[in-house]
Amino acid sequence: VVEISQRIMVVERRRSRRASSRRSSAGAPSSLIVLFLLLLLGIPILTLFLMKNTTDEPRQGGMTKNLFRAPPPSTTAPIFKSDLINTEGLPPTTKMNTNSMPEMYGGASAGPMIIGEERCEAFRVSRSWRRRPAVSGLFNTGTNLLWRLLRLNCVFPNDCAENVRGAKDFDSEGRVIRDMARYGHTSPHCQPFLWQVPWGKHNPVLWRGSHYAQYLSGIDINDVLPVVVIKDPLTWFHSMCRMDYATDFRHGQAQCCPSPISQTKTSIRFRKERDIVHYDSIAHMWSKWNLDYVNLDVPRLIVRYEDLLWHAETTISRVCSCSGGKMLPNFKEVTKSAKSGVAHGFADTTLNDATRKYSNESRRYQYITDADISFLHSALEPFLVGTFHYNISIDRRRAILNSPPECIPSRLEYLKQFGLKPGIGGGPVPLDDESDGVVANGNFYPNPKKHGSKNRKRKASEAFAAANIAHHGTSNNNHNR
Repeated sequence: VVEISQRIMVVERRRSRRASSRRSSAGAPSSLIVLFLLLLLGIPILTLFLMKNTTDEPRQGGMTKNLFRAPPPSTTAPIFKSDLINTEGLPPTTKMNTNSMPEMYGGASAGPMIIGEERCEAFRVSRSWRRRPAVSGLFNTGTNLLWRLLRLNCVFPNDCAENVRGAKDFDSEGRVIRDMARYGHTSPHCQPFLWQVPWGKHNPVLWRGSHYAQYLSGIDINDVLPVVVIKDPLTWFHSMCRMDYATDFRHGQAQCCPSPISQTKTSIRFRKERDIVHYDSIAHMWSKWNLDYVNLDVPRLIVRYEDLLWHAETTISRVCSCSGGKMLPNFKEVTKSAKSGVAHGFADTTLNDATRKYSNESRRYQYITDADISFLHSALEPFLVGTFHYNISIDRRRAILNSPPECIPSRLEYLKQFGLKPGIGGGPVPLDDESDGVVANGNFYPNPKKHGSKNRKRKASEAFAAANIAHHGTSNNNHNR
């Protein structure tokens, strides 16, 4: 009302100047008359509006409640993607508690489980001021989470980037790599942060001293304390099923992955210039790769991924102290996804997502059969399973699931989820809906359903067609899947 009145007054003033000689000085200006009428009309309308948007509540202390008060807090918890996991009918001991370490990993009273702390003092005493921790671990074990936690919370002598601590991109991979490229490892004044071991964080430790990753060729490997992340083999299998990176282990239909585990004969080319490494199964790969670090005769630490979720501050404090650093007073968590980008399959797992996902024991045993567990008892290294509390039991699986979820691969049923009709050719069946896509001949084809494309059907058809072409390609038939 006021805005309209002001506009009318401007127009009336212009008319008044042009016709001032003809206006009577005794008459009331028309603009004021119009303003008065508009105000008379506007007040009732405003009153009705406020009455409509005000609840009928009693007066408190002789005064009405604030008409523009904030809405009451919601009593419904926010919904996360992992909340959709079905826990109906599970025993009480399997209900998820995301605030403390799950019982299956030792419970709330168990502290971080770390191998190698008895060698910390020897590393600190014998090495120079350039000594640093550096992260290592298999794919999908949380290596990005570990180095970011160290970057944010642990200070080392003569750190090249200490003057920019607090910058928005301080814990970004790009910033760390730029520092490596800028300062190198022979600067007389500072030492850059190491986000991976010099021989490559995913490569076997047997490459130590014979291979150097980009920007790390000048570093003394004896100044590096390898900090290895190990992960529950069962949840790691599921992660590898969603994004297998350089490994090839899925044989047959991928929808039931990783079962049957006994048929997951695995091959991996860690580097294109190196020979392919073969393992009897994906479980043998987990055991052999991690056990090589256990048997390493130089200082090293092996930390548990689950401790980075529920005991992050204590775990990082012990790693920081072992390597000669000092913790900052206020611990900073990595609440957002620690890895991102097409190379990681568009993964987006926040801290809340991760604790919900890995608290669910029924999900841990998903698609794992009695036969799989029997095979794992012989394939997994007992020392690793026992030390890190990764117990796997047929009786426990039966108590949680009664029977494993029936897994009958059906490409037709999967196509129906997209609203597509069959007839676009054969080829690999994509993974479950949680997966990021399908990998064929080393190429990644995103899952259009997960990525929420507006042209979902067309994108799905293109993804399937591309996967089929790669699947039936003749350039490298040994790697088709």
